[in-house]
This record gives sequence, C-alpha cells and structure tokens, in this order.
Amino acid sequence: MSGNISMSGSCKEPRPATRGGYVGPVLLLLAACAHQAPHTPPPDPLVEARAAAAIADKDQVLDQLRLASQTLAAGNDEEADRTLRAAVQEMQDFAADGEFAAFVVSERSKQWKGEPWEKAMAFLQLGFLRLADGDPGNALAMSKSALLADTGSRQERWGSDLIAGFALQSLALADLGDSADAAAALERAIDAAWARGLSDALTRSLAAIPPGDDPAADHAARTLLLGGLPAGIAAHPRDPAAAVAGARSWATDARMTALDGPRKAWPPALGDLKRSAVRVAFEAMEPLAVAWAKAPIDPAILARIESDQAELRAALRPSSLLLVIEAGVGPTKQSRGKYDEQLVIVPGSGGRAPPVRLDGAPLLPAPLEDVSFQATTRGGRRVDAFLAGKAVFEDASLGVGYALAQAGNLASWSEGQQSDEVAAVLWIAAGVVWLAGAISSPAADTRQWGLLPDSLWLVRADPGPGVHALEVGDRHYTVEIPDRGRVVRYLPALDPGGANRFGTPCVHCEPAPSPALAIPAQ
Repeated sequence: MSGNISMSGSCKEPRPATRGGYVGPVLLLLAACAHQAPHTPPPDPLVEARAAAAIADKDQVLDQLRLASQTLAAGNDEEADRTLRAAVQEMQDFAADGEFAAFVVSERSKQWKGEPWEKAMAFLQLGFLRLADGDPGNALAMSKSALLADTGSRQERWGSDLIAGFALQSLALADLGDSADAAAALERAIDAAWARGLSDALTRSLAAIPPGDDPAADHAARTLLLGGLPAGIAAHPRDPAAAVAGARSWATDARMTALDGPRKAWPPALGDLKRSAVRVAFEAMEPLAVAWAKAPIDPAILARIESDQAELRAALRPSSLLLVIEAGVGPTKQSRGKYDEQLVIVPGSGGRAPPVRLDGAPLLPAPLEDVSFQATTRGGRRVDAFLAGKAVFEDASLGVGYALAQAGNLASWSEGQQSDEVAAVLWIAAGVVWLAGAISSPAADTRQWGLLPDSLWLVRADPGPGVHALEVGDRHYTVEIPDRGRVVRYLPALDPGGANRFGTPCVHCEPAPSPALAIPAQ
C-alpha cells in the first residue's frame, strides 16, 4: 500500500508518508532504533595504552614507553615514573642474540629494546623525574645509563656526546653535595657541546679541500680521516688542530689493520672501501691531513658553540626553578633497500625553543639536547651495516647452496666410501645454506617510540617563594615555589603538556599583588 511504513524490524530511516498522519508509529520506530543502537563513547587512549603495556609480548617495552609519554603529557608523573622504571629494566640488557639466530629471525620479531637514542631518552626522562622527586641517587644512576646507551654497541664503542646525560649527572651530583664531581660533569657536558659543533665544522672544512689527482685514493683517504674524527674529537674536544691530529693517527692505524687483517676485522667506519683503495690511500692521506689541520673553521660555528656552552653553564647554576622543556616532533624510522633491509633515520622537525615567560618576564632557554642529532649519528650506523649483510646473505645463499650441492655430486661420483661421506657432508651443508637463506628475514626493524621530541631545552629561574605564572609557548602553568629548595619540572611537548599546576607550596610566605613576585611573610 502506497504511503505505508514497513515495520519489519529494520532500523532504516522511514520513508515519509504521502498522506495521513503516521507520527505515532514513526516515534515508536525511532525510539526502538535508538534503543537498538546506543551511542558508544570513543575509546580512552590512556585506557588502551595501559592495556597494551600490560601484555607481556615482544612489544611490551615499546608499549610501556608509549604509555609513559602519554601519562607524562597528562600530568600523571607517578604513573609515568612507574612505567619508565619497568621499561628501563629491560632496556639495560645489551646482550646480543646468537649469530645464526640473528640471521634467520626477522628484526621485527625480536623483543623491542630500542635504538641507542631511544634507550638514552628513556633513561633521561626517568632521571629527570627522579631528580624532580628529590631522589638524586637514582637520577645519577639514570644519567650513567643514558651515557652508556649513547656509546653504541659492544662491537662499536664510541665516547658519549650526550650533553643532557652529563648535565643530569652534574645536577644530581650537586644535589648529593659532591660539588667537585658536579663541576667535572659540567665540564664534560661543555666538552660534548664543543665536540658536536667541532665535528660539524671539521667535516665541512674537509669537504671544502679540493680533491686529489687519484679519485680512488682521495676517497679512501677522506673515509679514513672521517672515520677517525670521533676518536680525535673525543681526545681533544676543544682543539681543532689536535682533533685532526688524533683523526690522522686513528686513520693510520685503521689502514694498517685493513691491509694486514681479514675484512671482518675492519673498523665499521671504513664502509665498502676496497683493499686496493686502502693500499694507495696513504700518499693521499698525508697532504690531505696537513691541509685539513690548516683549514679555517667557520666563525659562525665557533660563535654558536661559545654561545651554547655559556647558556648551558648559566642554566646549570643553582636556582629555585629548573625546567626541562621538550620541543618539536622527534626522528622517525623508515626502511629502504631491495629487502627493506636498510634502516634510515629521518630527522624530526620543530625543535626550536618555545618562548618562555615567568610572571610576564622572558626567560632564555639553553639548548640541552638535539634528539635528531643523537638518532642520526648513533641510531643508524650499526644497524645499517648489519642488516645490509643479512640482505647479501639472502642473495648469496642460493648460489652458495648450489655450489655446495654440485660439489657433493662430484664427490659422489668418485670411488670409495670416503668420497660418499664427503658428498653427504656437502649435501647437508647445501641444505643448511638454502634453508637459512629461505628463512632469513632482513627487513629492518622500524618499530619506534614515536612520541619523542626533536630537542630538549633547559630553563633556569630564581623566583622567590610563592605562586607564579609560567607561559611556555601557548601553554599556561601555575608554579608554586617553596620557602627553600628547588622545583624541577619536565614539560613534554605532547598535548596537553603536563599538569598545569606544579611545585611545592610555601609555608611562610604570602603572594604579592600580581605581577610582582611573592614576598616572604614577616
């Protein structure tokens, strides 16, 4: 019948009647549909994150770090601290898998423990939370773990250039009353700041030197000298000429190692150099190193180093308020190559310091750490070389297996029981190689703690006891400064950026009329 409404149980929108009144049935149908399809609220991200972090699987550490980032952003420092503690217990284990297991097991199927910079950031965050909670002993322990993580793997160990690690160490030692070691840690933080800028400057100055007549020898010489630059700068972080001399010494030793030893013993920094190029590199390396030592350093880089280290010194002086501020979106991981075997670290963005104002007065943020720099100079080198080898292994396994099988066939045609035994051994070896090549999974592990910032900044202020207004970018906070002692606060870049009120209320003070600072009560 035209105009009738079907009541077959379907909750589709009813067709309008052409005539007559059907208001009652329509309302009943709509009420029934509303009852059948109740509105469900969107899932709570924190609830989902807690559920994921509670599952004991290969991604648990990563899920715990993601939960820590979210709880820190929500202002729940206690839960963030507790979650980070659980994560770092696993991340402090640097033991490697067996060689065969490392070849045949996919990187993505292993328990996630993070790249060096991810480990270092976990230790740093927990260390600053411990410092804020009045626990300098554990803050000191976390600073040492962060510095150890930054040195790389056991196979390729470098001196740490983690400025934030040394800064945290200096602050923790000062709180423990060890002023001499605190001052020494501060100088190591300054050394790290110098080393970072000097590495950039010397790399640019070497690239600016005109190439030699023999391209292969020139390329090998530059590779050797750049490979020795970290060692030279670690020994002489504030002296460019001495750093070049140290790089030259390392390059000379590495060249002899490459000429006299097997390729597996070569320093990883030599990359894919051929032995013939290494052999002729000496004649090109000597004049290149002399020219490098005499090359001028970009004055802008030196000025930036001086400015950064002066600001860091000022920020680490005793104060009543210390802020560690995240900025920007951190580095990310991507896979490239024929088998997705190459792990590529893409630097983050937006790491500039936000404007900071306390009671309307601007404060100067000091650069504390460049997370993207740490990721690209420590996070990718070891993994790239190892996983590229896995890809070569998979490519070569078919040919090697075939050669072994053919050798087995030839042995089986020979006369005698011994030949049959040799053939059996070769056939078994061929099968093992084919199997290993078939199940080898060289894809790089791109699982990542994607909630890290691009940089860290340190802000120091010395307001009197009482309540103060703090602005960090477009975020507003209320800070309570106690009668004595210091307030330390880690402010994440993730929204909403931590609790909007923090600190310790003062007892013997009363707030002065805004915008003046609080004045102690008489």
